[in-house]
Amino acid sequence: MASWQTSWRYLPPFSVYIASLCRMIRSTLLARTRHFCKYVAGEGRRHVMLINCVCLTLFFIKVTLFNYKCDYMSPANVPVNLSAIHLNQFLIEEADLCHRHSNLSFIVYIHSSLGKVEKRQETRLTWASAGLYDSSVKMAVVFMVGQAKTKEEEIILREESQRYQDIVQGNYTDTYHMLSYKGLASLSWVTKHCSHVPWTIHADDDVLIDIFLLKKFLENNGTQSSFFCYPWENSPVRRYGKWCVRQNEYEEDIYPTYCAGGAWVVATSLAPRLLEAATRVPVLWVDDVYLTGILSKNAEIPVSDSLKNSVRRNGIDKGDLGKTVIWFETRKPRTIWWYELLSFHSYVPTIDV
Repeated sequence: MASWQTSWRYLPPFSVYIASLCRMIRSTLLARTRHFCKYVAGEGRRHVMLINCVCLTLFFIKVTLFNYKCDYMSPANVPVNLSAIHLNQFLIEEADLCHRHSNLSFIVYIHSSLGKVEKRQETRLTWASAGLYDSSVKMAVVFMVGQAKTKEEEIILREESQRYQDIVQGNYTDTYHMLSYKGLASLSWVTKHCSHVPWTIHADDDVLIDIFLLKKFLENNGTQSSFFCYPWENSPVRRYGKWCVRQNEYEEDIYPTYCAGGAWVVATSLAPRLLEAATRVPVLWVDDVYLTGILSKNAEIPVSDSLKNSVRRNGIDKGDLGKTVIWFETRKPRTIWWYELLSFHSYVPTIDV
């Protein structure tokens, strides 16, 4: 059972909304009480007291239930059998992917789930195809997925893998609580098969990246000792809601500086240091915090803010082109903006978008 002390310590932010709503209802009722002569003063007061009681009850329920959800109901807090996890075992491996291309500069691994077939295809048709327009962009892209839940899912995935040869399937389940293990498995795969590639890019399957601009940035500013990303600094640990983390999982109230999880870049030579740090540091299921914050701090790999002003987290417009490297959420189909990017960089589209 959740403790009362913990419940009151971590009040959900939207309790402020409930309080505001209660004040609005009470003010409205009082105004109507004054306005309508038919309202008896005693009856109006009783209504106000009733509203207050209901609001306080709702407030109390939200406080206790949110803490209860963090402790028991969130998928993130389902216990994991660590002995069943094999970071170096892959059901589909594509072991020779980084050796099919010569002089690679980037190995890109993209976190995806089995059902996101359209997202993967959209990525293939947009920024993952940058090498078709600029031969100096030497990049290999792979999609990281977990175990299939059904036989039908497995059949569809195998067909996609045979067609594109860019799927790596790990021996883990695709759940929130497994995201950090998915990230470690991805870094393990990169270290095992692509250690000769200078740069590793991690991305989600719904981002848009201007690879042409990123290439120029790394050539001019990139040092092989840092993470490059949109950094989150002094971020408080959430003790409620979807991303709740209990104190017995992480004691501190503030996370170390870490990369926003949509996309980040790091020198491939640093991946073994992150994996080695993982043997010393307990796993936290919030993968961006764990991989780029907790592990990077333990491995003494700083998080650079030099890309901060080149990352846009919401929306996109033409004024971003030539300035923004990474968009986390374009709001419109990425194929439309990929066409705009190609035109901005004076490339002629060869793919029907």
